[in-house]
Amino acid sequence: MTMDTMTERARATVHKAHCNLVTLLFPLVAASELSGVHQEQVRAFSQSLDRWWRVCMLTVRRLVCRQVMSLLWALGDQLVATAEHADELTHWLREAEGATHAARASGVRRERHVVALEERVAWLESAYAEHKREIKCLEADVTERDRHVRQLSRQTTYLADVAMQMELAKEALEAHQATQVDREQEVEGLRQEVETLKDQVDQLMVQLSTEEPATPLEHLDLINEEMKKKDQVIQGLQHEVEILEATVMQSKMAEQEAQAERCQLQVATKAAEEEIQALKGEIKALETAMAARGSAVQVSPVPVDETPVVVGCASLDASVSQVDEDVVPLAPASIPATPVLSPVSTPAVAIKPAVPSTTPSVSPVAPFTRVIRHVEDAHVSHVTGDDDDVQPKIVDVQSTLDDIHAVGVSDSFSSHSWQDANEANIASDGRVG
Repeated sequence: MTMDTMTERARATVHKAHCNLVTLLFPLVAASELSGVHQEQVRAFSQSLDRWWRVCMLTVRRLVCRQVMSLLWALGDQLVATAEHADELTHWLREAEGATHAARASGVRRERHVVALEERVAWLESAYAEHKREIKCLEADVTERDRHVRQLSRQTTYLADVAMQMELAKEALEAHQATQVDREQEVEGLRQEVETLKDQVDQLMVQLSTEEPATPLEHLDLINEEMKKKDQVIQGLQHEVEILEATVMQSKMAEQEAQAERCQLQVATKAAEEEIQALKGEIKALETAMAARGSAVQVSPVPVDETPVVVGCASLDASVSQVDEDVVPLAPASIPATPVLSPVSTPAVAIKPAVPSTTPSVSPVAPFTRVIRHVEDAHVSHVTGDDDDVQPKIVDVQSTLDDIHAVGVSDSFSSHSWQDANEANIASDGRVG
């Protein structure tokens, strides 16, 4: 109950008592016919009523004062609590203002950080696209090198077959040389016999020129006939000796040609094996480079904190540069369409990723295919007895080898002039080359 409410109630009570008193006293005062006793009673009653009214007013005042004091004490306590609460609210308001300012500063830093992260993400996406293109180029180069490896494997198999055929031809030539030794011994015996017959003829001619003819004419005719027969035998033996000498010379030339062919085949086979090993090393190096590039693209998440963040690409640039120190960078303008092969020495392994070429691939062993084909044709001509066709084949082999050494092995492999020759060789003999 508030102070205003209690005051209003007290006023209403006093007003009601006054109204009741007037209502009670009015008939008594108005009655003039009252006696003195009655008037004394009325006066006593009025005095008692007045005292009662004063007591009531005093009581009401005391009650009102007590209520007012209690209300004042309550209001004082409430004011003290309100002041304390106001201090707390002021402290909280200051803290809230500080937190709001810090939140605004943090929001600005976070916005800057988000912008930097967006720039980094855009850079990483472009780097990922570039690495993806490089990986595609490396895969295409690996596919091309695998195809060259398979082609060289087939060529090596073919060279091994040709080498086996040359070994068989060598065995046949050795058997022919074994029989040729007997022929040489026979030719030597015939030579000695011819020399003996020549000596006898000279002796007979000396005797006929120095001695007088003591024999009859028939005997001279027989001697002349015998001399003619011996001359014919000598001429036949000389012709046979010439034929055998020519055969021996042809056999020696064939042996020298076979030896040269074997040396050329050994050089070509060794070069093909070296190129296969080099290509395998390049493929392994390419796989290692692809794995290194795949591991270098991994990016760690960037933590977000309350401090200003400066985002850069130094870490990823460092990792990419570290990978690029181990791997030759991708340069499409400097990438050859086909790997460079060397039939003499093993080339150094260099990782040069190749882009898919629009021109058809050129076989790097086309010149050696021509050499092998000419050698094989010469061998077939020699075995079949067509010796007139052997010398042109040998000339073709020598001219092809001279062309290879004159042009240069690397230039001849990378030049497109060998492409037409390779296609012509494949179309002519149907072999893989």
